[in-house]
Amino acid sequence: MQEQEYTLSQLRNDKLQSFELDQPIATLKSFFEQSNYSHAALTEHGIFMGCIPNYVLTPYEDTTSIGALLEEVEHFSVTEDAYWLEALETTLRAEADIVPVVDGEHHFLGYYLLEDLEVFLARTPFLSEGGSVLVLSVQKEAYSIGQLTQILERNNARVLGVLQTADYGERIEITVKLVSESLHTLLSELRRYDFSIEKALNEDLFAEQLKERSAYFEKFLNL
Repeated sequence: MQEQEYTLSQLRNDKLQSFELDQPIATLKSFFEQSNYSHAALTEHGIFMGCIPNYVLTPYEDTTSIGALLEEVEHFSVTEDAYWLEALETTLRAEADIVPVVDGEHHFLGYYLLEDLEVFLARTPFLSEGGSVLVLSVQKEAYSIGQLTQILERNNARVLGVLQTADYGERIEITVKLVSESLHTLLSELRRYDFSIEKALNEDLFAEQLKERSAYFEKFLNL
């Protein structure tokens, strides 16, 4: 499959199973032992009931039915028409490495895996194209993504991506990737609008930091 042919629906994993409430807990234990995923989907006659985390099973007898776990379920999933970023955010917020996919009537369809969702992130221009990375901070009440992009584009910068990467209460951190031939002038302009420049990274340094933080991205960036 060529890189441009990848779509989120094609990455849906239909081979990993869900677990019906009348099955014994032993089947769940076996799944987690073999796969080591953080969660599994529970269903009743194919209808998604929630996710069970792998760490809650120890006190339960193998022969107990999975229905006894309903008080332990966590309720997160994505619909089959979800955008990849929504699926990634849902997975990360749940502190999971797997997210169930459901249709409009909550029938279980399969899973998206965190490692596959990261492929979409790694292929966005924010990571795949060359450029400079700015880490900015600004008063939360004063921040407007429209104003920020106007400042950048008015100074002939080509914006590849803007992400809010931290929230410090009154201030927030914004990470911007862009292409600019006059970065020094752009930084001066941002300061004039009360943006603090926390870091200004060139392309090579940004890629190196990604490699240090994640072995997965290291493998991808070295392709």
